[in-house]
Amino acid sequence: MINSQDKTLSRAAYLCLTCLIFLFVIQAAGTYVLYQNALKFQQTYIKNTVDNISLNIDSTRHEIIKSHQKRNQPISEQDVQTVIEHILRTTFYDGTDEDGTYLWINEVIDYDGGNGYARRLIHPNLRNTEGILLSTETPDAQGNYPYRTELDVIRAQGSLFYSYYFKDLNSNELSKKLTYARLYPDYNWIICMGIPYHAVWENIFEGRTWLKWLLLVSYLFSIGGILFTSFYFFRLYRRQRQSQKEKLEDLQLVIDYDTLTKAHRRHYGTQQIKLALQN
Repeated sequence: MINSQDKTLSRAAYLCLTCLIFLFVIQAAGTYVLYQNALKFQQTYIKNTVDNISLNIDSTRHEIIKSHQKRNQPISEQDVQTVIEHILRTTFYDGTDEDGTYLWINEVIDYDGGNGYARRLIHPNLRNTEGILLSTETPDAQGNYPYRTELDVIRAQGSLFYSYYFKDLNSNELSKKLTYARLYPDYNWIICMGIPYHAVWENIFEGRTWLKWLLLVSYLFSIGGILFTSFYFFRLYRRQRQSQKEKLEDLQLVIDYDTLTKAHRRHYGTQQIKLALQN
C-alpha cells in the first residue's frame, strides 16, 4: 500500500510536471507565433521590394524616353533596356544585405523551359556567372527543381513565392531560401528577391539580445524542470514498488509460516504439492 505521504508527494510532483509541460507548450506556441509573424513580415517586405522595382522600371523607362525627346535625341527601346539593366545592376550590387537578402534577375529565352530556357542577367552573389544559360532541369541541393517551379507558376500567374536550397554567401553552408519572383513581361525579366530562413530568426533578435537570452533561459528552465520532475517521479515509483514488494514478502511469510513455531502452514504445503504436480 502507498502511504499518505507518498500520495501527497506524488500528487505534488504530478501537478508540477503538468504545469511545466503546459509552460513548455505555451513557450513553443509563442515562439512559433513570433517566427510566423517575422516570416510574414519578410514575405511582405521582399514582395513589396520586387513589385516596386517593377513599377520603378516603368517609371524609369518613361523618364529616359522623355529626357531624350526633350533633347531631340530619339532612343531605341533596346538602348533603354540596356540603360535600365545598368542601373539595376549597380543598385543590386550595392543593395546586398549582411543577412543574405539580395535581388537578382533572370532573362527568359524560352517559356517552354528546358536547357537554355533563360540566362542569368544580374546576380550580385554570382557576378562571374552572369550571362550563363540556365536549365529547368537543374536541381538544388535537396533535389528540388526551383527553376522549373518558378517558370511554371510565372507563366501561369506572373509571380510566386517559393523555396530552394543554396549555399550562403562566402560560406559552404547550405540553407533554405525564401524567394519571391515576379515577371516583367516587356523585357522577359524574372525579378527575384530571396532571404535565408535562418535570417528570419536573426532579424527577430537583432538589437534585442535580451529576448534571445530570455527565450533560452525559459526553455532551459522548462526542459530542466520536466527532466528533474520526471526523474523524481521515476524514483518515487521505484521506491513505491520496492515498498510494495517488501510488504508482499512480509505478508507471504505470515501466510506460509506460523509466527510462534516457525513451522510451515497448511497453505504452504498445499502450494508445494501443486508445484510438484505441475512438474
